[in-house]
Amino acid sequence: MIQFIWRFYATHSTGSRFNIQSLNSRILAVKKLAEIAAGIAYIR
Repeated sequence: MIQFIWRFYATHSTGSRFNIQSLNSRILAVKKLAEIAAGIAYIR
């Protein structure tokens, strides 16, 4: 699971780090990961 998150973050953190669009997409990705993690915790 951690490897999946790391790979997911690595694929979404590429590109210009000062690009606002990439920053917004990274925030959305983190929110999605938080929702997925909350769903997994809820299932367990």
